[in-house]
Amino acid sequence: MSGYSGEELAAQCEESGFKLFKKPFTYEELSGWLRECEEQSDLSRQLGGRKIKGRYDFRQDIEYQLNTAGPDKKFLGFTVNKSPGGLGLHIFNPLHAGQKIKIISGLGVPDLKGIVVWCSKVGENTYSAGLRLCSS
Repeated sequence: MSGYSGEELAAQCEESGFKLFKKPFTYEELSGWLRECEEQSDLSRQLGGRKIKGRYDFRQDIEYQLNTAGPDKKFLGFTVNKSPGGLGLHIFNPLHAGQKIKIISGLGVPDLKGIVVWCSKVGENTYSAGLRLCSS
């Protein structure tokens, strides 16, 4: 929450995967954000030792772009599992929760968009991430 809501601060928050609420904010804004968080929590990550219903192993090499890196910058990785609303990824650069990415090849669907739900380091220059797929 901030009483200071300059565009630079808002952009930094969004790029880092944070939600900035500009004062005064409404209950509807807060509850909408909480609904989004609940939708994102169903992704490709093992919780409490149990797999998410509908998730299955799925290995596919992918090429993707980040919303902040520019259209010419491409990254490589691969999927490790898939659920009805998301993908588990193995990648070679860190991502941040809330970051938008576009999978440009490897899944047979051109320009498939998603939002990073979580990312954790698993080795030197290797990361696991959960991606919620977007319908648009």
